[in-house]
Amino acid sequence: MAKGKRTLMNLVVRPAEAGEQPIMAELLQLYLKEFATFTHVDRDANGRYEYPYLSHYWQDPQRFPFLIVSNNTTLGLALVRLETDPLNGDQQTDMAEFFILPAYRRQGLGQLAAKTLFGLFPGPWLVRVLLSNVAAEPFWRTCVEACTRGQFEETCATSTRVFSFHFPIRK
Repeated sequence: MAKGKRTLMNLVVRPAEAGEQPIMAELLQLYLKEFATFTHVDRDANGRYEYPYLSHYWQDPQRFPFLIVSNNTTLGLALVRLETDPLNGDQQTDMAEFFILPAYRRQGLGQLAAKTLFGLFPGPWLVRVLLSNVAAEPFWRTCVEACTRGQFEETCATSTRVFSFHFPIRK
């Protein structure tokens, strides 16, 4: 094992309960602080990064908050939402936010957590990545490639790369 790396077993991706919203908010602060290094993220009067949609994840039946945990250690979060494609009316699942604490990265945990989430919402998926997020883009490309065995579409808009796929993959 490399120095400084931690071996974690029993990875669990579980719904975050309403009482865990403060934990999610703190994880989002770390996520948004990282985000601020490559894009503009607003802070409020108290210096905290704004994420106005967090409470919606316990109110809107189309939104789902998750904690990523191993051996009672919180490793990260995921915010997932169901969307309707305006072009064809089909429902798809969107990985709105996904964050693994830096100490737990590059161990395969993020990919395992993402694959677990994909399995919780079978059907069409979207993963959007800002092009300015140079660390996330290769992670998601590798992750989606592995989880779909290469059966995905990749498109690029002005500032965003979009990976679209069906999970589980169709035969």
